[in-house]
Amino acid sequence: MAIEPTRTEIIPSVRGNVSGIASANAPIIFIDEYPNSGYYNGIAHITCETIRFMVVDGVTTTDRVIVAHLRMNLSALAALKQAIANVELMISSVGPEHTPPAHQPPPIRK
Repeated sequence: MAIEPTRTEIIPSVRGNVSGIASANAPIIFIDEYPNSGYYNGIAHITCETIRFMVVDGVTTTDRVIVAHLRMNLSALAALKQAIANVELMISSVGPEHTPPAHQPPPIRK
C-alpha cells in the first residue's frame, strides 16, 4: 500500500497568471533613501538604502545599509515611474490630513 503525501499548501500554483508559490519568496524591501543612480549600456541602476537604529555603548545611533540594487531596462523604468505617479495620485486624493509629514532621519554618528 502506497503512502499518500500530506498536502501542506492550499495556495494554487498559478492564479491570475501569478505564481502564488513563487511570489511567497519575493522580498519586501523597505527603502528610506536612494543615494546613487546611473545608466549604463541601456540599463538603469538605482541603489536603495535603509536606516537602522541600534544602541552602541548605551547610546542610540544609526547607520545606513544598502538593501537592494535595482537594475532595469528602459521599459521597466518607465513602468516604475508610472507606478510611482499612480501612488502619488492616490496620496493627493486622500488629502493632507492623511499624508504624514516629510521626515529627515537623524544624523549618522561616527
